[in-house]
Amino acid sequence: MVIPTRFWKSVAVVLVGTGFAQIILVAATPVLSRLFDDVQIGMLTAFLVLPNALLPAIGGKFEVAMVLPRSERTARILMGFAVQICLLISVLLLIWTLSPIDSGGRFAIYEPLYLFLAGNVLILQYGLNRSDQFARLGHIKIVIAAATISMMLLAGWLGAGTGGLIAGSLVGQMVGLAMLLRWGLRPRGIVPITFRSARATLRRYREFPTFNASSGLVSGLTLALPVLAIERWCSDAELGQFGMMVRVTAAPAALAMVAIGQVNLRVVSRLSQDGGSALRHVLRTSGVLWLIAIPGAVVAAIWGPALFAFVLGEDWREAGRFAAILAPAIAARFAVAPLSTTLGATRHNRLGMTWRLTAFVATATAVLTVGPQGDVGMILSTLAITELGVYLLLLGFVLYAAARPDSGSSRHRRVDATA
Repeated sequence: MVIPTRFWKSVAVVLVGTGFAQIILVAATPVLSRLFDDVQIGMLTAFLVLPNALLPAIGGKFEVAMVLPRSERTARILMGFAVQICLLISVLLLIWTLSPIDSGGRFAIYEPLYLFLAGNVLILQYGLNRSDQFARLGHIKIVIAAATISMMLLAGWLGAGTGGLIAGSLVGQMVGLAMLLRWGLRPRGIVPITFRSARATLRRYREFPTFNASSGLVSGLTLALPVLAIERWCSDAELGQFGMMVRVTAAPAALAMVAIGQVNLRVVSRLSQDGGSALRHVLRTSGVLWLIAIPGAVVAAIWGPALFAFVLGEDWREAGRFAAILAPAIAARFAVAPLSTTLGATRHNRLGMTWRLTAFVATATAVLTVGPQGDVGMILSTLAITELGVYLLLLGFVLYAAARPDSGSSRHRRVDATA
């Protein structure tokens, strides 16, 4: 009974900080919707799509593995791997944006910088997770949100347009990274990586880059597919409406993912280390999430257009219609996605890869089937059905993993304890 109580206390701590951050973002949205039009929001959405697609794999998932070992030296080596992989991916993206192949527009050159900043912020947050500094996980979200919105509002007041929105995104990540470094999560605390010192660690945790990082990349590309489809086959204004809808509806899911997902990773890891089953804990958490998600989906489906028009302005009614169409999928994502960290904590990485490949193939098939028709409503309706199905499949995988932790993980944990 101690672990569930500790779990919900940790969730509450993260939830408060992350909740304030989401309040900042959501509260500023009605102002931003009047300072920027749908085309400008669409350009910001297009700017972020590639970095956001790469972020799930930005550290090779070694940052997730960093939470698991008992040895502090092993954890620092894993963080070192993650930071170096982040730098490599950012450099590769820079090469891509400078090549004649890329046609991302005049702001594309800033995409590698955003990816590098956001990637390091993500990696260093797992350092807070490992040391159980859950309050600071919420704190950093507030700092990033406040810095981002402040810059965007200033840019909007000055009439800076899309450039101001992108500047706000960059400034937010810069401030967040500076705060994490100020807290002592800096490269000098990482064990120097040499082939001799890191070979055993790399071999022990090879499933994380092999399965988790590759599946994370597939997951990022899956989330990018709707944006790419609307950008390719629909108008810039419709892309902006979709971007605004995602900005508003993603807030609850992001709150649950940060507050519950990261703490769930730590708790399930501890339960598995003790040789127990996490099924009861996962079932209880899942039930609470569904109780929150279903009423929200009903409200969005019935009153979505009216609510968007009232809060954001009549120009954004279409974004509310998009939210109504996607309501079942949004609810499923909110209720299931935070529990996906169970797969990594129990070392069922192959299950995670299987699910992500399934989601990618299903989403790509849906997009390619209806996308060329150029009907954004048809694209979103097809995606709603597809996403609902793939998240229910993920829930099944999570329950299986919670009930049956990978038997090989105990061997790795015994090695960690003596490292």
